This record gives sequence, C-alpha cells and structure tokens, in this order.
Amino acid sequence: MKLLTLTLVVLIISAGLFAQEKMKGYQAITESRVKTQLEFLASDFTEGREPGTLGIEMAAQYIASMYQYVGLEPFSIDDNRPSFLQTFPLIKFGQEDKVNIEIIETSGSISLNHKVDYTCNVRSDIGFDIETELVFAGYGISDQEIGYDDLKGLNVKNKIVVILGSYPGVHDPESELAKKFLPNPKDYKPYRKIYRDRIDNLKAKGARAIFVIGEDDQEMLYSAENKKLRYRNKHMESDAPLDSYYNYQLKLVGEVDDVLPSVYISRRIGDYLLKESGKTVSEWRNLTVNTQKPVKAKIEKRVAFSYSSQSNVIQSSNVLGMIKGEIEDEYVVVGGHYDHLGKYNGQIFNGADDNASGTVGVMMLAKAFKESGVKPKRTMVFAAWTAEEKGLLGSSYFVESMDSSQIKYYLNFDMISRNGKKDSLKNKAHFIYTSGYNRLEKTIANSVKENDVQLDITFRPKEKPTGGSDFAPFAKKGIPIGYFFAGWHDEYHQPQDEVSKVDYHKTTEIIRAAYFNLWDIAYEEELEKK
Repeated sequence: MKLLTLTLVVLIISAGLFAQEKMKGYQAITESRVKTQLEFLASDFTEGREPGTLGIEMAAQYIASMYQYVGLEPFSIDDNRPSFLQTFPLIKFGQEDKVNIEIIETSGSISLNHKVDYTCNVRSDIGFDIETELVFAGYGISDQEIGYDDLKGLNVKNKIVVILGSYPGVHDPESELAKKFLPNPKDYKPYRKIYRDRIDNLKAKGARAIFVIGEDDQEMLYSAENKKLRYRNKHMESDAPLDSYYNYQLKLVGEVDDVLPSVYISRRIGDYLLKESGKTVSEWRNLTVNTQKPVKAKIEKRVAFSYSSQSNVIQSSNVLGMIKGEIEDEYVVVGGHYDHLGKYNGQIFNGADDNASGTVGVMMLAKAFKESGVKPKRTMVFAAWTAEEKGLLGSSYFVESMDSSQIKYYLNFDMISRNGKKDSLKNKAHFIYTSGYNRLEKTIANSVKENDVQLDITFRPKEKPTGGSDFAPFAKKGIPIGYFFAGWHDEYHQPQDEVSKVDYHKTTEIIRAAYFNLWDIAYEEELEKK
C-alpha cells in the first residue's frame, strides 16, 4: 500500500513538474520578442525577400542565426554536411517569351500579330515548334451531369483546339443553357470549374494547345497602348505598365511541364478561322442557345505555332532546425514561408503580414520548446520555406525529399498578424485542419480558455485541405495538417503590407495557441483520428 501511495505521489509530482515546464515554454512567447524579430524580417534591409536576391539570403542567415542562438540543431538531409540551410536549384523563366503563330491554308499563310490578333501566356521553360490541324470544339465542355458534351465523337489528339470563350448561353442569361451552367449569376464557382474541367479534359485527350475566341472586340482594349488613364490600382499608379514579381516564374528542376498552352484570339481572327463554315462566331453562339446542343464546324486550315523561353537556374534555401526527440525518425514539423515579392519600381514589398509574421511564429515556437527544457517524444522540425509565392516550391521540395510516413503532423503559419474588416474586436483567427483529427481542435479550444488566450478562433475541418499555402504539399501526401490564419486585408501583396499595420498582440496570441497545439502532439500521444 505504501509503495502504491509513493508511486502516486511521484506521478503527481512528475505531472506537476511537466506542467511547470510546459508553462515555462509558454512564457517565453512574448510580444516584445515577436515585435523585435518581425521588424527586422520585414524591414527595408531584406528588400522584400524575393528568391534569388541578396535580401532573402540576408533573411535566411538571420533565421539560421536565431535557430542557433536558441539552441536548435541543423536539420539536414545530408548528415555529412549539416547546415540550417537546405539549398536547392530553381529554374527561372518567362521573362523573354517569344511566340509566333501562322495560319496556313491552300492559298498561302498569314502571321498573327501579338496583342493585336492574340495574347498568349504559355509560361513554360520548354519551347516547342508545332504544325498541326485546327479543330473547332464549340465551348470545349464535357459535362455529363448537365448532359452537354462538345467533345463527344471529336478527335483532338495532337491538334490545336479552337473553342468559344466563357460558357453556353453567356450572352443570353435567361436561356435554359445559361441557367444550367450558371444557376446563380453571382456565384462564379461553377464557371471556374467549367474552365478547369475543360482544360483537364482537353489535356487528357491529347490536345496540343487551345485557341480561345474572345467574347467580343472590347477584350482587345486590354492590349491598347494609348490608354486614356494611367496604369494604376488603389495603391499605386504609373505612366507605363509596372514591372512585377509576376513577370517571371520559378519551378523545381525536377518538375515536368504539364501545361496546355492557351492563346486568346480576337473575334476577328475567330471569324476568319470559321469562314468556311458559313457562320460567324456570334452565329455559332446563337445556334448553341437556340438548339441547346453542342455545335460542330470544320476548320479548313492548319497552324504553325512556336514558342521559346529563355531560362536560367537560381538557388534558394529552406531554413531548417530541429529538436531531436526520443523517437528520432518521427517528425512534427512547424513551418511558414519567409519569402515575399521583392522590390519593384522603387517600392519594397515588405510582406510584414505575408509572411514575416508566420516566420516569426516558427522562430518563437523554437525558442519556447527549447525553453521548456523537456525532450520531445518525436523530433520537432522548425521550417522557414522559400518560394511559396511562386507555387509552394520550398515546402514541396522538402516533402519530396522525405519519407512522408515519418511526418506525423504539420502545422502552418501564414498571415497571422492582421485584422479583417469584420474583426472589430481584433481577436478573430482561423484554424484549418484535417477533418477526423478532432483532438487538434479540442486541444486549442481548451488551452485558449484555460490560459486566457485572447482569441476567437473559427475552426474549419476539411477532409482534404487544399489551397495556396505550404500545408498543401503535406496534405497531398496524406499527412494531417493544421493551419493558422488571421484574416485578409487590402494590403495583401502590396507595398503597404508593412510593420506599421501589424497587430503584435494578436500575432503573439496566435503563436501561444499554436504552442499548446504542438505540445500535445510532440510530447504526448500519437495523433490519431478521434
């Protein structure tokens, strides 16, 4: 009996000490520390942290030094060369694309003029030079639920497919077809699905490219060189089109191009291609509405379509540190991207919220878990990702270099420092997580209440979380994820996303909520669905 009593006393004391160590780590997360680190990461010195620039290299070295300062070990795939920096090559392309389109018929050929007859956005690092048939495929839509199929019985393999823009009935919203494709004119989700599905269908059927006929000639105004108003948006204006981070793309070296080139041609050229059919573009559209059936027309022309792109290789780095666990080869990963849009037209896109805030979250959790002094059950990896803004490239590279079965959980921070328009109390946050793992929500909700964390968190479970942040590559591999996000704001991807607009208190509270979420997983049980 005495032995049992003694055992219970030891367990109670151990539990008490463990709780003290947990709170010791929690107390290391302070608003002043958040502010100090965020102000440097989003300062003009790092010049917007664009991959391939000195600014992002400075940011990477700063994050690595903070990891080292708090006592993390480098997490390195190559044990012979341990480093906090996981450096890898990226292909940069899309800056000097050259496109040539020539329509060929028995009487000769004509060359189309860029920004007069067509606009093109191939964005590939691999060029091509093809000559093939043109085939008309109505709207290019194959939707079995609605019972409408432009592609039925049509051979598009190795051909360039000419399609009408938008969807059947777009010019007659009261028509039966229009109501089928877009039941609610204010909801454009069905239209976006139409666009994605027809691209996927045509790609699967072997089409080489798509020529989309513009809805009307007004669309060509986008290419006009003598605009009456200056180039501007709500944040800036200029006399000429502004240089932009979006003028080029990045991709992982190992990625294989799977793009279906899309060319948007003027209605004038569309009428020219369909001339032998005896009907204009407008007449084919009207016929589709009147008959409520797909239309067929033959194009008696071929096309020569060539594209070339100058590309080069740059390097960039994820910044990875770790605390080794009792089970060294099981990992809990917490991450956020530290890259942003760089410096253009004399303006620095500081990216204080997006995502210096999330990067500071990662660094603060690293300090908190080291301050606790407790060795975790499984290894904790703290990751600052590069090239998120170019397609989640840093996190994708990491996931592909790992055995995904070893990663037990991933927690993501992205934009955790601002208040949305409806957040008058300045305490709203969102937590998206893999549905079925209800413990993730319960742990945060209980800890926020017990420790007076001043947040009103909306929990959003999703069966297969997808989206434009670094949790997506993990979720794609079936790894359970959690994702903290504060809210949208007008300065998103603008130079005005600066530290002066950061809510440091809210940022700190979100990091504290995340701390409890991670503690439960890293130090205690397995993460199981329940």
